[in-house]
Amino acid sequence: MAGFSTVNLERKSGVLVQIVRQGATGIAFVNVGKSPATVNLFAHENSGAKVATQKIELQPFQKLVKTPALLFEKDIAKADYLRFESDATVVGFQVNSSADGTMLDALPAM
Repeated sequence: MAGFSTVNLERKSGVLVQIVRQGATGIAFVNVGKSPATVNLFAHENSGAKVATQKIELQPFQKLVKTPALLFEKDIAKADYLRFESDATVVGFQVNSSADGTMLDALPAM
């Protein structure tokens, strides 16, 4: 947990900018606080149209890592990006890989 506190990734809202279609995307949230956090997630198309919503609860210092479909518990194939709002400070980031295994990146929530 100490690493998160030194790079200023904590926030109450943010955008995870890319869901990879030819490869895989993993989404991670970490509650860096001492109290539970409620995170409201929104999946959007590039036009801004909302595809799905989901609420997750994170216990103090809990980490959650899932693919977007598992996070929303449904197919969100039309979604291009995710947005979140939380009642407490959390860290959100994504890891993307290409289908051919030549690319791997990690992007913090913006």
